[in-house]
Amino acid sequence: MIERDKIQLIVVIIGYYIILNLCYPLVIIPAFGYMGFDSNPNILNIILSLFIAIFFTFLGINLKNGLFESIWYICLMFLLFPNLIYFCQSSGFFPPVLGYMVFLSILLIFNKLKVPGIKVPKLELLESKNTFNLLLFLSIILTLPYLTFIRFISSDNLLLKNIYVTREMFRNLDYPTAIGYLTMPLARVLLPFLLVVSLIKKNKFHTLVIIILILFIFLASGAVKSIFFGVICVLVFYFVENYRGKIYLFTFGCGFFSVLGILEYYILNSTILTDLFIRRIFFTPPRLEAVYYSFFNDNFTFYSHTFLRFLIEYPYELNLSRYIGEIIMGNPGSNANVGVIVDGYISLGWFGVLLHSIIISFFLKFLAQLDIPSKFFGIVFIYIYLLNTAFIGPFMITHGFLFFIVLSILIFKADDQGST
Repeated sequence: MIERDKIQLIVVIIGYYIILNLCYPLVIIPAFGYMGFDSNPNILNIILSLFIAIFFTFLGINLKNGLFESIWYICLMFLLFPNLIYFCQSSGFFPPVLGYMVFLSILLIFNKLKVPGIKVPKLELLESKNTFNLLLFLSIILTLPYLTFIRFISSDNLLLKNIYVTREMFRNLDYPTAIGYLTMPLARVLLPFLLVVSLIKKNKFHTLVIIILILFIFLASGAVKSIFFGVICVLVFYFVENYRGKIYLFTFGCGFFSVLGILEYYILNSTILTDLFIRRIFFTPPRLEAVYYSFFNDNFTFYSHTFLRFLIEYPYELNLSRYIGEIIMGNPGSNANVGVIVDGYISLGWFGVLLHSIIISFFLKFLAQLDIPSKFFGIVFIYIYLLNTAFIGPFMITHGFLFFIVLSILIFKADDQGST
């Protein structure tokens, strides 16, 4: 017998899938068809997509670890569901769907495995005031180099205005490489960790200081939106107590904004919410992934688009995301960013999809074996989001995922039972 709470979770997730499915023909096609979104629904593909959505939703019913369950279901809804919808409503192109089916299957297999742990001295961040103060002082010191770019800051970016103008300006600045590698570990990992601890300790002054530091780095590093939304995610997920609640928060939150976007379009004749949320986060990635899977079919790069290009000749005149965006898709100045699993296909075909799925699943399982309190889940969620927007090298290094793993090892003890 399936437990009642699991049945409830399955019903809610399938309901979310249906709502997201309605967004494509009701808003995306009429409002954004000019951007390349087309409508080509096929009843057989719709039935197949619904079956896959239901089947994979049921696959997660035996997950016990709270953190792992949250990761798996949010990956399902965030990565697979939008590709299923794009497949049945528009492209009829199955490889992107298959890529995420492989990833979720490998992730599920890792749930049954125990990966080796690492025993190291612990940073008593939650218990020791001195450790917290030391890390906060270090964060402030590391933030000082960004003062060099204070004259280029635009306060409009805090309202998400002129983001792309600012970003283009920062691309043309003489921006030290070291600062580039420092930004994400600092703004996405260390400061968010300290933010959660300050909230747990109910220290309003520290909370304010840390939020100001994160927003300053956002403004002084080219207005990368994921930094801005990252701090929002940390705050929102903090106030939901358990890991199952995180799944419901994501599901109801996305469903609510999807419905609100539909109502906004038909009542107010506006697409602000749909453009910022539904199109960019859910439907632009599947469209880009279909282009990548199609273009790189039997045309693999063998990682020549990475730092390994000194071993293997890179065949294109621009970096890969700009080449696809500007040359293949014909959008001057655009970066067609895709994620870790697609990067596997670009590099080595289906073997690369399998390889990248195993690597990411290993690290996610490693995280799930740590006793990470649910209040820190917002940081984990940031990296689920980045799985969809960064190649594996930048994801692990530049975006700070490895630093997140290291810091988690230093702070949290191993827990075979997992958190709830």
